[in-house]
Amino acid sequence: MNKKKALICVASVFGAMAAVSGLLLGLSPSTEGLEAIPFLKNIVEKKLILVFTTIIFGLIAVAVTLWYKLIKEDETTKTFTGPGGEQVVVATLSGFRKEATKEASELINEAEKYFEAGDTDFENMRYKDAAFNYEKSMRTLPTMSAYLNMGISLYYISEFQKAFEAYSSGLALAKKNQDMSLEGAFLGNIGLIYSTQGKLNEALKSYKEALDIHRNIENTLGEANDLGNIGNVYYKQGKLDEALEYINNARTIFQRIGAPRELQIVEGLILDIKESPVIK
Repeated sequence: MNKKKALICVASVFGAMAAVSGLLLGLSPSTEGLEAIPFLKNIVEKKLILVFTTIIFGLIAVAVTLWYKLIKEDETTKTFTGPGGEQVVVATLSGFRKEATKEASELINEAEKYFEAGDTDFENMRYKDAAFNYEKSMRTLPTMSAYLNMGISLYYISEFQKAFEAYSSGLALAKKNQDMSLEGAFLGNIGLIYSTQGKLNEALKSYKEALDIHRNIENTLGEANDLGNIGNVYYKQGKLDEALEYINNARTIFQRIGAPRELQIVEGLILDIKESPVIK
């Protein structure tokens, strides 16, 4: 279970406990039926304990909920499913803001304006315009977020060399800043370029480097995406046993963390592999 799901479960449990305590607090010791349950009658009689318990459980539930909200809002990247079903990592606006906080305010404002424009273009599949705006943001204030999203936008207009250069620059910056999360994202997206160009050995190397990083930082979604990508490369190479091994491992993780969209993609790939003449 990942951190977000765990926090939701904890908040739900303490919220339910607060509700039960509050319900008991509203009961009178003389309530009909309590005489038959001495233990429950004893609890209801201790009003002060119930008041304290209700407040504590309620505060814990609220605190955990706020913690979850902060974690969600602090996400610096997210997974994007492309037109061909490929999984790529894109930077979020909160990720950009996190990087930009150390710079002069006028530069931040201008760079953020271009980054937001790029986000709007990207969401509407205007990838050429998105690439232009992300590049403007990057030239105003070089950030890993702008390099990452510029590379993805260039990839979708088949500007593979320019996309590779953007990713490579961003990767160098991620290594310099010791940002392993974005380092893994750049490596995974570089792997996608290699795979699209038919450079399958290079793609495997890049994906496996990303896999090592995501396992090291315990990024389970990134790990599952890498496993699926590696399996897909093995499938392209005709190594179906290896492909099934990696993709089944990806499916297991997607099932565990609750990622239905990604799960549907890998299950479709597994079906394609099993229907391959070599498997039959």
